[in-house]
Amino acid sequence: MVGYVQTLSFLELVREVNVAATALGLPALDSQVSADERLQELSHALKRSFEISPYALMHFWIDLRSPTS
Repeated sequence: MVGYVQTLSFLELVREVNVAATALGLPALDSQVSADERLQELSHALKRSFEISPYALMHFWIDLRSPTS
């Protein structure tokens, strides 16, 4: 899954996504530290009620804000 950061910081986005995910009974995002400050790699380990579980969902967020943001 690819996401494009346009206004909020990575930290603000992770908080908002985790609040929504946990409200739906989903696990919070696990954030990996990236050497590139404009790219963030995150993941979920989802347990589903059917085969092919657990399922790893990878997120790549790319920061499109100006370098001074």
